[in-house]
Amino acid sequence: MEIIEVNQVTDELVEGIAKLLPQLTKKPIPAKETIADIVACPTTILVTASENGSIVGMLTLVLYRTPSALRSRIEDVVVDEASRGKGIGQALVRY
Repeated sequence: MEIIEVNQVTDELVEGIAKLLPQLTKKPIPAKETIADIVACPTTILVTASENGSIVGMLTLVLYRTPSALRSRIEDVVVDEASRGKGIGQALVRY
């Protein structure tokens, strides 16, 4: 398993998101341009998990400032149904 912070939008990334997101929500799949905006945003970090060259999980880390500190929260954690139970979600969160 490989966990990476996404810094480039590829067709494989777009396909991976299109496969994973419906397993999390019924909201529309974002366009490639929207995914590029997410990846380029300095306060959003997209992290993916891959096995054998295929994206099998992802999460989004959102950073924001409050008067007391830099804070973060994790959003949109999803692991492909066929890959669940292997610790992929836990590995994403630890990353």
